[in-house]
Amino acid sequence: MTPAAVQPRLSSLQSNALVIGIAGVALSVIGLFADARQFFISYLVGWLFWLGLTLGCLGLLMIHHLTGGRWGFVLRRPFEAAAMTLPLMTLLFIPICFGLHRLYQWKDPQAVAANHAMQHRSVYMNTPAFIIRAAVFFGFWILVVVLLNKWSFQQDSTTSAEPTRKLRTLSGPGIVLYPVLATFVLVDWVLSLEPDWFSTMFLVLIVIGQMLTAITFGIMLLAWLHGSEPLSGVVSSVQFYHLGM
Repeated sequence: MTPAAVQPRLSSLQSNALVIGIAGVALSVIGLFADARQFFISYLVGWLFWLGLTLGCLGLLMIHHLTGGRWGFVLRRPFEAAAMTLPLMTLLFIPICFGLHRLYQWKDPQAVAANHAMQHRSVYMNTPAFIIRAAVFFGFWILVVVLLNKWSFQQDSTTSAEPTRKLRTLSGPGIVLYPVLATFVLVDWVLSLEPDWFSTMFLVLIVIGQMLTAITFGIMLLAWLHGSEPLSGVVSSVQFYHLGM
């Protein structure tokens, strides 16, 4: 869907992002040797932010497939592209696995022995279970993203409604499982940072924050590209539609 008119701008943005990414990796390596614990804490926070954006885009994409509406057609491809970074986010999760002993107290036998709650949770909070759950979560998300993108592009090349039916059929249970799985992963990756931290609303707030981050991403992207063809006319028509004009 990327028009030739905006391709040079996107290519320039990709090049700049690559340079920034390489510089970030170099600084991260320096930070790892300077203060390993602080590096893993900072890495986890940054990784969770970008994963939240990715999952938020996936959630909004499934909402669009279920509800329809002209708003979604403008942001459909950007949300699909953002969600397709999930394999990369999975790869970037690997460094966290090497820093578990610096992040989580349940990796410290002495801390577990001194904390009654961690002793009871040791069957659930341990390295093999942590990694297996993460693999299951990522596997599910990637499968959903791949299928949604596949059927979306199929719909562009056919007049049959079958791809759209498949999109809706998958998005129904997908949007239900999205906050459920997010609850499990956030317990693993965030709440377990503090053994005595218990919260129910915190997880809900993070999921809502992921959706709001995705909406912000969509608004910023449209604001940046709204003057370029063919998005200029499309964005204007959607704006008028929601204003009732």
